[in-house]
Amino acid sequence: MTSRNIIHESDRSICRKTIVGGVFSLAPIVVLIVILAKAFGFAKTGLQAVVPHIPGVSDLSVGVATALSIAMIALVCILAGLIAHTLIAQRLHWRVLSRELNLVA
Repeated sequence: MTSRNIIHESDRSICRKTIVGGVFSLAPIVVLIVILAKAFGFAKTGLQAVVPHIPGVSDLSVGVATALSIAMIALVCILAGLIAHTLIAQRLHWRVLSRELNLVA
C-alpha cells in the first residue's frame, strides 16, 4: 500500500464533520418546508369551504387561491405573534418554563 492510497484519520474526521454539519444545517429548513406545506394545505381547504358562501364568487383561479392562502398563513402568524406578546401569554410561558425547570432539577 502506498501513501497515496491511505486515507488519514483526520481526513475521515473532516469528511464526517462536514456531512453531519450539512445534515444539521438542512434539517431545520426541511422541517420548515414540511410545516409550511401542511399549513398551505389547511389554508386552501379552509378557503375552499368559505368560497361558496361568498356572493358573486363561484370559483377562484389557482393564482388567487394561492395568494389568499398565503395571506391567511401570514395573518395567522401575525396574530400568533401579537398574542405571544400579551401579558397573559408571557405569564403562561413563564409558568410552563418554571414547571419544566422544576422537573429537570
